Amino acid sequence: MRSETIIKVDNIYYSYPDGTPALNGISLDIKRGEFVALVGKNGCGKSTLIKHLNGLLIPDRGAVTVNGMDTSLPSNLWTIRQVVGMVFQNPDTQFVRTTVEEDVAFGPENLALSSENIKKRTDRALSDTSMEEFRDREPKSLSGGQMQRAAIAGVMAMDPECIIFDEVTSMLDQGGRLEILTYLNNIRSSGRTMIYVTHMLEEVLNADRIVLMDNNEIRYTGPPSEFFMQEGLEEMGIDVPDIIQLIRRLQQANIIEPDFHFTDINRLADRICQSLSGI
Repeated sequence: MRSETIIKVDNIYYSYPDGTPALNGISLDIKRGEFVALVGKNGCGKSTLIKHLNGLLIPDRGAVTVNGMDTSLPSNLWTIRQVVGMVFQNPDTQFVRTTVEEDVAFGPENLALSSENIKKRTDRALSDTSMEEFRDREPKSLSGGQMQRAAIAGVMAMDPECIIFDEVTSMLDQGGRLEILTYLNNIRSSGRTMIYVTHMLEEVLNADRIVLMDNNEIRYTGPPSEFFMQEGLEEMGIDVPDIIQLIRRLQQANIIEPDFHFTDINRLADRICQSLSGI
């Protein structure tokens, strides 16, 4: 029977080549099917941590295992990277072919699959990201949102159990962001494990769990409902979403109850209307 944990990070330490500490005693379990948001100010260690999760970096001390496979063993890395895919902030870094379709097919081709299976995976990934009409386009001719969707399709064609998204909306305008977030919700509904790195916390209000990093350590791990109601987030460089700031003020004014769940937007609107009407 497979473990409920897909990725286990066990007390890892890592320093940059110049000796600067980057991770200090990080421990973290990622469960199958979980949507985990990894947040924190720039330079806190988020990107360094996720590069350990599929063996791009190896800890100086401690261990990272994926489906029980130790990332420090070179013989495990090929399999680990089929289990854990990664979409980067800049999609340009992931394109290796001249058309979108060829690029999406590149990963499955390296799995020694039959031509039929490669085409099935490619077509499915293009369909799931609504990129079919762009299959013959050069990736760099696409808009920012389309390029990121093409990069996501390339990872999905590998059919990984877990996908890590590293600041994938940070270079996009509002339209591009909403476009990508729609497809991320579709991926989540498929049951894949998702690790989402961001500093835009309004994007992760519906995460299963939030992991906050600060000064190369984990400071909090738990549900968003508890995370966003903490005091002192601003002092750690966290931009609290407007909706959370509004709820805090309404709670202080006793308009809504202390345990009000911030995802219940319709109920929130009703409470505000009742208050304004004097009911």
